[in-house]
Amino acid sequence: MLIPFILGSIFGSFLALLSQRLALKQSAITPRSHCQKCQTQLAWWQLIPIISFIILKGRCHHCQTKLPTYLLVMEALVGLLALALKVFDLWQVSLLPLLLIILSGLLLSITDLIDLIVEPRIFYFFTLTITLTIWLLPTPFTFHLSSALAVYLSLELLSILLPNSLGGGDLKLLTSWSLFLGWEAVTVIICLASSFALCYAILRKLLLNCPLCLF
Repeated sequence: MLIPFILGSIFGSFLALLSQRLALKQSAITPRSHCQKCQTQLAWWQLIPIISFIILKGRCHHCQTKLPTYLLVMEALVGLLALALKVFDLWQVSLLPLLLIILSGLLLSITDLIDLIVEPRIFYFFTLTITLTIWLLPTPFTFHLSSALAVYLSLELLSILLPNSLGGGDLKLLTSWSLFLGWEAVTVIICLASSFALCYAILRKLLLNCPLCLF
C-alpha cells in the first residue's frame, strides 16, 4: 500500500514545483530544484516528499526561509489520491475526466494562491485533455457541451448582475469542469467554495484578494 502513496507523493512534488514555477514565470525544466529565496540547489535528501519537509521543519536548510505549506499539502494529497485509486480500484476510463479535474484543481490552486491567476497554460492543457477524454464516454458529447454552455451563460449573467462576484479565470474553469460534472455539481462546488472562502476570510480577516480557486 505504501508504493502507490510514495509514487503519488513524488508526482505531487513535481506538480507543486511545476505550478510554482509557472506562476512565478520561471522555466519548468531548468534550473534544478532550489530555494526560491537564497537560490541554493537542494540536496537529494531535501527532495524526498513529505519526509524532507518534516525534517527541515518547514524551512530552508540554508537560509531558514519558511517553505510554502502548499508543497507539503500537494505531496500528501496526490499521494492519498494515488492510494485511493489503488485501494478502491478506480482506474477506469469513465473516471479519467474526474481525475484530470482534481489534478487541475490542485495545480491551479497553487498558481491562484501565488499570483491570483488561473494559469492559462495549465488551464488550457487540462481543458483540452478533459474534452478529449469525454469523447471516450458513452454519453453523447452534445449533452456535455450543452451542460457547459448552460453553466457559462449562467455565470456570465451572474457576473453582469453582480460585478466582481466571480473572476474571469474562475468562470472559465467552472465552465471547463461542467463539461464532465454537469451544472448540478458545479452549483454545489460554487456554494461550497464560497462558504469555505467566506469562513476563511472571516477567520483570517482577509476580505480582499482571497483566491476562490484555492477552495
